[in-house]
Amino acid sequence: MAIQMVQDVRLRKQGGATVMAVPAQALKALSVGAEDTVRVTVADGKMTVVSVPTKSPRKRYRLEDLLKGATPGVMKAINDDTSWFREVSPTGREVL
Repeated sequence: MAIQMVQDVRLRKQGGATVMAVPAQALKALSVGAEDTVRVTVADGKMTVVSVPTKSPRKRYRLEDLLKGATPGVMKAINDDTSWFREVSPTGREVL
């Protein structure tokens, strides 16, 4: 692994934490920025920082997609199949 950069940075106190300003060049080399997640490992007196793959953004559904196929007949069948649930008394501390 070739060294891409070496730069000294100063640690400083911020509230109850000690923080380090990460140079822009280092962020670019890691392909990360503010609000991204990195993994910090300390071993043998060395600190290593690697980027953590981000999860895919949550899929957004449109109402028309969610209701696709929800015809009056289908909704009646669902209501008929679950009618017993609306008749049941609470068995614990649930709030209905």
